[in-house]
Amino acid sequence: MNNLNSILLEGVLSRDPQLSYEPSGSPVCRFTIKVRRVSTKGTDEIGYFDVQVCNRLAEVCQEYLKKDRGLRVVGRLVQDHWQDYDGVDKFEVFILAEHVEFKPIRKQDGVEGLTVEADAEKRPVPEDDQSAKMESDKPSPTEGKVGTPTVTLGPVSGGKRG
Repeated sequence: MNNLNSILLEGVLSRDPQLSYEPSGSPVCRFTIKVRRVSTKGTDEIGYFDVQVCNRLAEVCQEYLKKDRGLRVVGRLVQDHWQDYDGVDKFEVFILAEHVEFKPIRKQDGVEGLTVEADAEKRPVPEDDQSAKMESDKPSPTEGKVGTPTVTLGPVSGGKRG
């Protein structure tokens, strides 16, 4: 039997993303996505999921994502394990994002939609060219576990959703 660790979530940000830097200097952006699902009984089920993105992808998410912005995240589940100062085992499960798609927002807000994926070349995005690609030259804090993130900026595909 093959092993599979893949997750896709679509929802809205429950708070603004937080950017921090690993001791190696690699940026890491953390945010929580709120996902609404209608159960078979017709009631709303709300779930909150912690997401982490690394390298250039983290910087782009910090720049473009704000609370209540719609997004789609594709990644994998990661479980961290450590001991606190009292020797108690602690665990944290989160989604390590490899692809983030920003949902469209109103034109007067400046950005119609962006897709952010993992792998590309590093160069600044010209203000008039949102189809540019960039690649981070910094190693990921999870080096060996994921590839170098790629950022692809361009219109969100798929049309309107209701």
